[in-house]
This record gives sequence, C-alpha cells and structure tokens, in this order.
Amino acid sequence: MEKTAFVFSGQGAQYVGMGESFYNDYAICRQTYEEAGDCAGTDIAALCFKGPASAQNDVALMQLAVVTTGVAIARAYLYDYGVAPQFAFGHSVGEYAALICSGAISLEDAIKILLLRGKLLGQHKETHGGQMLVAEEISEKGLLDLMQGEAVSGKAFISAYNSETQFLISGEDGALESLSEELLEADARITPLWLSPPLHSPLLKGIEIEFCEYLKQQRFYHMRFPVIPNVTGRPCCDTALLPGLLSSHLVRPVQWVQSVETCKRFGVTSVIEMGPKNLTMGLVRQIWPDVKTYCFGQKKDREELREFYANDTAHLADVPDFLGRCLGVAVSTKNRCDSSQEYENGVVEPYRAIKNLRTELGERGEKAGTEHYKTAVALLKQIMDTKKVDIDEQENWLKQLYDETNTYYLMKAEIGVANV
Repeated sequence: MEKTAFVFSGQGAQYVGMGESFYNDYAICRQTYEEAGDCAGTDIAALCFKGPASAQNDVALMQLAVVTTGVAIARAYLYDYGVAPQFAFGHSVGEYAALICSGAISLEDAIKILLLRGKLLGQHKETHGGQMLVAEEISEKGLLDLMQGEAVSGKAFISAYNSETQFLISGEDGALESLSEELLEADARITPLWLSPPLHSPLLKGIEIEFCEYLKQQRFYHMRFPVIPNVTGRPCCDTALLPGLLSSHLVRPVQWVQSVETCKRFGVTSVIEMGPKNLTMGLVRQIWPDVKTYCFGQKKDREELREFYANDTAHLADVPDFLGRCLGVAVSTKNRCDSSQEYENGVVEPYRAIKNLRTELGERGEKAGTEHYKTAVALLKQIMDTKKVDIDEQENWLKQLYDETNTYYLMKAEIGVANV
C-alpha cells in the first residue's frame, strides 16, 4: 500500500511564471489564486505569472506567492486523484501551505497571518539588518567549528539542517561576511540570501511574542492528516500547539533531516513536492536515497503519477465521496439530545435519507452532483442541530467535509460563505 507525504517548498521556489499552467488548466487553482489575492489586497496571480522578479524576491510578497502556488498545485493533485497524504510538511514558509492543505488553517486566515509575518520581518530587517546564506559541501561539525570564532559566535546561527552537508545560516551582517570568508577557505560553497531577514534564529526574538499573541487569536480547525512542524520534526495533529509552533518557527531552526527521517520511520513510500519546480526533492533523496520522489509541478513527474494511478485503481477505495463523508460526519458527532422522538425525527430519518440517496445514485450508476450535495448538507445540518452540536464544531466539520472532497469553492457559491 502506498503511503504518501506532501512536501511544500519555501523561499527559492519563486520564479516568474510559477503556477501559470495550473491556473490555466484547473478552475480550483484559479479560485485559489483569486481568493488569496482578494484576502491579501494584492494580485497574487499577476505577481506569480508576470513578476517582476524583484517583487517576488521581496520576503513579504515571496511568502504570498510561494504559499498560494503550493496550495493551488496540491489542490490540483487532489482534484485529479482525491487521495490525501499520510503526512505533509513544508520547508520554512512552506509549512503554511502544508497546514492549509491539512485543513488546520483556512487560506483566508493563512494569508492574514502571512501579511503580519511579512510586515514584522520587513520591519526587523529594516531596523536591525541581518541576512542568510546557504552553506554546502561542509559537515555540521566543520561548520560549527568555524562558527566558534569571535567575529561569528553568538551572532550567526544554523537556521536549517537541510542535509548532512547543506545548511542555512542566519546572522548579523558583519558576522556572515566573516563566516563567508572562512567557509570559502574551507572549500565550502556558499549562496548569499542578501534580501532575507535572519529567519529561524534567535535574532528574531523581538517579534516572536507579538506574532504569537496574534496567532492565539486565530481560529484553527481539525487536521485531516498530520503535519510535521519544522521546529520538532515530529508529527502533530493538535492545533492548540500551532501558535507556539509557528511563533517559535521564527527563532528555531528548520529540522529538515529529522522531518524526512520521520516519514521514513512511519513507512512513507513516496514523497511528492507540491511546488512549481523541483526544489526539495534533491535534499530528500540525499537523506533517503531509495524513496520514490515526484514534483507535481513538473510535467514529467505528473505523467509518471498519472500512469501509476491508471495502473493501480486500488486507490479509488480511498477517495472520499461527498455523501459518504456526510454519513461519516453524522455518526462522528456527539449526541446531546435526550428526546427519543426528536432523535428519531431529526437524526435517524435524515441519516436514512442521505443513505438512501447515496444508494439510489449508486444503483443508477450516477455520480452525486451539486443539488445532491446541497440536499445532503441540509440534512447533515439538521442532524447536527438535533444532536445539539455547537456552531463552532459544526463549522469545523463542514470545513473538513469540503476540504476532503475538494468542494469548498463549489459549496461556497451554492450555499454561501456563512455555511462553509
């Protein structure tokens, strides 16, 4: 049995034209870019497709472009195949795309969070400076030895453990200049990221608290599947932890190696990058050489996946159908109704109606359509109302239903945002 992990790239994935083919080919991708753009007050589609590159490299705008494109590509995959992964994780800001696709954060709320994150990062960069660089072809011990020098110690930090020989380093401007010279003398390769603030390092402590307080005010939803946070490298399903995890994400390093090792330990068989280009798969293969890897943003890899699914129809049993999921939600919610007659009328009968509708469609060989969805949701809401499920929990279940069946925009248009 295939076990899949979705991976979302972060800074460095951006380029002019990113995601444009998906925008042209999939209605759900167009809707994703449009929703994100409306929330941000910025034409994210134009930013991604037309640039300019200088705008895409601005950290605040880069976040919006990379996360929106990652989410759009993942939604295209789910539209084509409908099979959710066992895990998801993202590199740096890519973690937000993983959380959106898991259902933990709505796209609208994630964009608002990223707008504040970008503002705080920009203010810190302007006031305090600092930058990042990529160091390659050096061991962790060799790097740490170089960072003990007086000009660097306490002023530069490893901000991502990408592989055994590749690291992101964040630090003060002068410290990174000194370290760069020492790295070159040690025959390491370096790539400066001049425009980036010193992410994932203690240098951002000044904005961590404000960001955390904002996150505590946000609404998080049930996760459809676990996300592996950068700062722990271990699976997480508890959304109550997200304010702490996402704020400490600013000041603690990306545990990329540990995240990949977690997938290996839990039996993942294939890793699919949900990004416009192959950015992280090389790092995954360095850590785990024999795992199957794909980048859904690349045509060749999409063709391989299409052929795989065409030859392995067993996955169809795992594709959630809308009416079946309504039945699942109906039995998963706790009953607080103490009247047997009310329960019969408000729970048993509507449940039977959804079940009969599903059976009748199956006997006729028909697929459920929009009108069937609307009928089923109305019956499901009647069930939850009768069982006295509180409004927040109802909204949580409905969001999960729409996320799992990739019908969010369809149902939003049909029954209004208040019910989505």
